[in-house]
Amino acid sequence: MRARLRHGACGWGTRHDASAVLGWVCGVCRIDPLGYAACFVYPGTALILLRSLAEHRAADRQEDRTAVVERPGLLGLLYLHNNLHALHHERPHVPWFALPAQWRLARAGLHATRGPVYDGYGEVARRYAWRPHHPGPHPLAHEPQIGGLGEPAQKAMTP
Repeated sequence: MRARLRHGACGWGTRHDASAVLGWVCGVCRIDPLGYAACFVYPGTALILLRSLAEHRAADRQEDRTAVVERPGLLGLLYLHNNLHALHHERPHVPWFALPAQWRLARAGLHATRGPVYDGYGEVARRYAWRPHHPGPHPLAHEPQIGGLGEPAQKAMTP
């Protein structure tokens, strides 16, 4: 019961937070809602989706599911160096500001055992702006998942 109340409260809290931000942007800052959506929401969402597209992929082997963008430019700082995604998964305890130095030390070993390495986000855009990032359904789509945790669902036993 308590978890259900917390979940419901979280949903309402998120809506209230978004309403408060929109109220502040439109009322206090005097920014038109369409201008806010066009100049802030859409570009921000596009940047987040670019990172997600570049660094995650469907693959049979778990090690091949994360990619690295080696020279991200200013986007690396914006993404807190999570562009070094394979390293981030390999060593999650490393703080974001230490990831570039760790990458330089571990680069050769991670190249051999991990997914693709892109030169920069420009390369990602050139490769995938007009064609699919990966073909077909997810390789594990045939296995039902429990809550997205990567564990196959137990098959119901019939008496």
